[in-house]
Amino acid sequence: MLYTIKSWLYKLLNAFGAKPQAVPIEGILRQNGCQFTTSSDNNVKRYYFKYQAGNFVATVLADGSDQCNALIIFPGFCSIGVDHVNAMRTLCNHMNSATVAHKIVYRFDEEDNTFTSDVECFLTNPTSQDFLRALEYCFDIRRSFNEQLQEMVDRNKGDNDEETAAANDSREHYIACELEKKDIDEPVLNFRPGDEKPLTMGTVLSALYGKRMVATGMTAVSGGQLEKVDAADVGRYDLSRMLLRPADGGGLEWKCDTAMAVVPMTDLVDDSRQTATITLSREHEEQGTYYYRVTACAVPRLSARHSAEAAGVDKATMCKTFIVARDTASAKQRLQEFDYMWKDARDKLAQGKPEAEFEPGQWAVARVMETDVAYCLYWGYKQMRNGRYLESIAFLEPIYDKMVGDWAELGENAMNLLLDVAYHLGLCHAQIGQLRDAAYYLEMAHRANRYRNTILYVETLRRLKDPKCVTVTGEVLDGLNIKANEDEGDMLDDNPQLKDFVACLRWNRALTLIDISYLDEAARVLNVLQNSPCYHDEAIGKLAEIEVLKAAKAGTTDSKEGGHEAKS
Repeated sequence: MLYTIKSWLYKLLNAFGAKPQAVPIEGILRQNGCQFTTSSDNNVKRYYFKYQAGNFVATVLADGSDQCNALIIFPGFCSIGVDHVNAMRTLCNHMNSATVAHKIVYRFDEEDNTFTSDVECFLTNPTSQDFLRALEYCFDIRRSFNEQLQEMVDRNKGDNDEETAAANDSREHYIACELEKKDIDEPVLNFRPGDEKPLTMGTVLSALYGKRMVATGMTAVSGGQLEKVDAADVGRYDLSRMLLRPADGGGLEWKCDTAMAVVPMTDLVDDSRQTATITLSREHEEQGTYYYRVTACAVPRLSARHSAEAAGVDKATMCKTFIVARDTASAKQRLQEFDYMWKDARDKLAQGKPEAEFEPGQWAVARVMETDVAYCLYWGYKQMRNGRYLESIAFLEPIYDKMVGDWAELGENAMNLLLDVAYHLGLCHAQIGQLRDAAYYLEMAHRANRYRNTILYVETLRRLKDPKCVTVTGEVLDGLNIKANEDEGDMLDDNPQLKDFVACLRWNRALTLIDISYLDEAARVLNVLQNSPCYHDEAIGKLAEIEVLKAAKAGTTDSKEGGHEAKS
C-alpha cells in the first residue's frame, strides 16, 4: 500500500506539471547521519552504509543528466540450509508477486553451503523521504520473510518439496497471457523470436496489459549501463538485447545475468497512467538457444482526474512471469531441420517401422501431408517438450483453427490429429496458468476417450472450481457402469490402469463437491476412496476437513439462532 500511495503522488505531481527534484544519494546519507564508504566503476558509484543496524549498498547509475537512479541492496538478511531451498524459492516468488519496487533474490554461498536472500529496490529520482521509506520497507520484508519461511520449514519437516505442496497457489502467479495469434496463411517462420523477428517490448506490453496501454518512454538498466528509449522506439525494442550481445567470433553471448526496464504507460481511453517494471533474468543456454525469464509488474491504474478516489482503493499489483528463448539459428537452418525430420519420418512410416524407432516429434508429423501444418506441428510439439509453452501455443493454435474450420471434411486420421493438438494446447495453457483456455481445448480433447485427456480435463475443471467437473466425472463413471460413491470391490483389480483412472476421477469429483459446499456427497465419495491405496491418506484428511467445515457451519447457524432468542 505504501508504494501504491507513493506512485499515486508522483502521478498527481506529473498531472499538474510538477516534477520531483533529484537529490544526490550522498546528500541523503549525510542528511540522515549515515556513515558510508564508496567505490567507483566506470559510470557506476557504490555507497556502503548502515541504517538502523542494517547494512546496505546503494549503486548509483550516472547518465550525465539531472536524474538520479539508484539500486538499493539489503544483502544477506536471511540464510538457510540447502535442504530448504524449495521453501525459499517458493516464498521469494510469492512475495515478489505482491511488491512493486522491492524484489527478493537468493544466491548460493559456497563457503557456508547455504542459500542467502537479498532485497533489491530500484529508485528513480528519489527524494530523501522516498529513500528512507525504501530502507524501512526492507526491514518489513525481512521480518515477514523470516516469519513465513520458518512456518514453511516447520510445516514441511520431512518433506521439503514446498513447491509441490503449494502448486495451486503458485499457479496464480503464472503468466496469464499469450503471444499475438498468427493466421495460418502468414509465413510460419515468424512464430519463433530470432534474428528475423525478435520478441519486442511492444509485443510483451501488448500481451500483458492490452493494446490500449501505450508506452510514453522507457529506461533500461543492463550490465551497469543506463539506456533511455524514446516512446516511438519502445514498441520495436528487442527485449533480448538487454541480456545478450554479439560475440566476437559471431553469434551471441550473455552480457549480464539480470536487467530491468521501467516503462511508464498511458491508457488511450481514460488517460490513466501506470508504470510497468520489466525484469529479465538469465536462465540457461542450449544448442544455440538462450533462455531467459521475463517478470513484469505494473502498479494499479490511477487516473489523475479521479486520483483521490482511486488512492483509497487497495488494488492488487499486476505481476506476471514467463520463460522466453532467443534463437540464433537462422530461418533456413530451422527449415532444413524440419525438412530432414519430416522426410525421414515418412520414410520410416513407409518401411513399416514401429513408433519406438521414430525420433521425438517424428511420429506426429509422419502422416501429415500439408507442409505448413507439418511444420507448425513439428515445432509446436518440440517447443512444448522444451517447456516453451507460449511458443508451442503460437504454433499449434493456427493448426487447431484451420482444422476446426474444415470440420465437415475431416477424416478419421485428421480428427485424431485435431484431438491430439487440442490436448497439447490444453496442456500448454494449463502450464502457464490459463485454466479457462485450457478447459476450452480439453473439452474438445475429451472426445478422444483417452485416459490422459480426460484426467487433465477434470483436473483443470477442478482447479477452476467449476461444477461441471461433477457432471463430467459422473458421465464418465456412468459410461463405465461404475457408481461414483459405491465401492466396486475387487472388480477392477485385473485392470490397474482403469482402477487408478476411476480413483482419480473420484478424487477430483470429491474436491469439487467440497468447493461447491456439497459436503455430504463429497464425504460419500471420500469414504469409497479410503479403500484406494493412492488416495487413502488424502481421503481421510479431507473427511476430517469436512467435519470441521460442518462444525463451523453449524456454529454459525447456532450463533444466529441464539442471537434471535436473546433478542426476543
